[in-house]
Amino acid sequence: SEVSYVFNTLHVRRGGGEASPEEKKLAQIMNGYWVNFAKTGNPNGEGLPLWPLYNTKKELILDVELDGSPVAKPDPRKARLDVIEKAFKFRERIQSRGI
Repeated sequence: SEVSYVFNTLHVRRGGGEASPEEKKLAQIMNGYWVNFAKTGNPNGEGLPLWPLYNTKKELILDVELDGSPVAKPDPRKARLDVIEKAFKFRERIQSRGI
């Protein structure tokens, strides 16, 4: 779960075991992104890898690798989300005709 990374609480996660140095670094980065976003509306900040601005034309998501490096790439769930969106639009069309 990303929750222990967002709140930088890897030391209390289930299953025990010490977090690796890479996991600890990633938790610090993710926590920094969330704190900055909550304070300013922008996740970027001093000492953090640049989180690129979202582009509605490219529709890329940010995947943060274990080493903390951000990678913008296509959303692997896009096809499934497109099916759901299409189903909702179809439902709206049917309901608007009183069916």
